[in-house]
Order: sequence, then C-alpha cells, then structure tokens
Amino acid sequence: MSAVSKYTHQSIAGMNSVLDLVLIGVSEETATEMRRTVQREMSRLEKLLSRFNPEAETFAANQKAHNNWTGVSDALWDILQECERFNKLTLGYFNIGLGHFKKNAETIPTGISGGETVYSKPEIVLDYESRRVKFANRFTSLDFGAIGKGLLLKKVKTTLTDLEIENCFVSFGGSSILTLGKHPSGNAWPVSFRNDNGNSFVFHLNDHAVSISGARQGKEQIHHIINPIRLKLETSSRLVFVQDECPLRAEVLSTALVAAEENDFDQVINQFQPQKVSVFIQQKTNELKRIYEYEN
Repeated sequence: MSAVSKYTHQSIAGMNSVLDLVLIGVSEETATEMRRTVQREMSRLEKLLSRFNPEAETFAANQKAHNNWTGVSDALWDILQECERFNKLTLGYFNIGLGHFKKNAETIPTGISGGETVYSKPEIVLDYESRRVKFANRFTSLDFGAIGKGLLLKKVKTTLTDLEIENCFVSFGGSSILTLGKHPSGNAWPVSFRNDNGNSFVFHLNDHAVSISGARQGKEQIHHIINPIRLKLETSSRLVFVQDECPLRAEVLSTALVAAEENDFDQVINQFQPQKVSVFIQQKTNELKRIYEYEN
C-alpha cells in the first residue's frame, strides 16, 4: 500500500470544462480510484446528456421526439422526472426544454412573437406508464447544460464518502464547487470571486456545495440564459451565488434565479431552503452590487 500524500491535485477535462480535484491526506490508490470514477461518470453523462454529440441519447431524442413518443433509458428517464420536479419548484424558471432557443438565440426577437414567427413555449410531455417522452411543438428540445455539472458533483460527493475522504476541494469550471472538511491551513476552504476592478467577495466553506451562475459568460461576456417565461435572452448583469448541501440543488437554483423576476425570489428560494443565497448586479463600472441576500 502506498504512502499517504499530504495532498494531490488533478485536473480532469470533460463536459466542455475542466474539473480540479484537490484531495488531502489520501493514498495514491485512493486518489487514482477517485480520478477514474470522475472520468467514468463524465463519459457516462456526456453520452447521456449531450445535445451536440450524435452518439448521445439526448441528441437522438431531440431528433425524434417532436410530436412523436420516444422511449428513453432508465437513466435519462430518472433525470427527466427530476427536472420536471425542479421546473415546478422554480415556478418554471428552470426549464430543460430550451435547446431550440439557445441554438437560435441570436435570431430570437425580444418577445414571444416577432416578425413572421410566433413562438410557442417549450413543453415536454412524459408518459409515466411506458417511460416515453415527446415534445409538444417544434420549439422544444432538450438542453441539460444547467444541470450536468450538478449531476456530476452529486456523484463525486457520494464517491468521496464511500472512499472515506474527509478533506477535499472540487472545482468544476470555477463556477460549481464542492468541499468537504477543512483547508490544511485553516478551519474552512476560502472561496472568492471578484469583478474586473478587483472587488472580491469571500465565502468560507466546509461541507458545502456552491454554484455561481451569471447572465453573461466567457471573456466576451455573452448572454447565454434564456428566460423561459418571456422566451428571450436574459440581458441583465445578474450574478447569483447559492450554497447548499447538495450540488445538484445549488446548480438548479442558481440558474433559475438568474432568470427569475425579483419579486419571485422569496417564493422560489423557500421551495429549496438552501444555506445561503446572494444575488449581485454588475454595474457599468464593473463593481458588484449585492441586491438580495438569504441565509437559512
């Protein structure tokens, strides 16, 4: 059996991002097993949920399910059911049926109707007896981009527990974070994000999951979240921080709150009862202004 390392750091690429895994006080065998588990789960989720990979089940469903009942695997069915529950909990602000609108975001007008096209809201219909799915209209297609990282980190958390790893830090693309135990030099894992002016907000994490979602992404700050109620790009400068025990719930809630109307914040958050929520607006000066805060 190999000696226990003070810490190991591994970067694992997949699902259009990179997962950084820092393990404290584990053997080489344990670190290797953890890495292999992450890689296997990444590969499984990509083959299941990608809407771009022709070999993925979601890609196939998007081609077949327009007004046609389409059978799905047990794995995809379970995720579809969970997403339907999240849709109800978030008052419709979390919606996995927006693939068409994201694909055509640049041509979608500012409202539900515009030009010669009248847009129908996406609707996914589930047949619970036969475990089939169909789309009610041509403007519906599956997009699991807002939940994929949360699903992976949920599996990671289970594996960390199974391997009896007590102290670790996991960052998936910098916006989805999972922590266990303590930082080697302190009582908690400090996590911060800052704006272009260097103003930073620091959060101290132990056994927590964090999801940070914004209306804009990338160096070019492109708007990428569709408001499912108004069927248009969310063009605010909103940035949402959610801390919860479950990385999947944190991911869903942070995405929903980017699109949600402010007067719906309390109702949506009360459905989840997370540990903490902070909502910021990035002003024209690039300074972050906190506009909402919740702590359980």
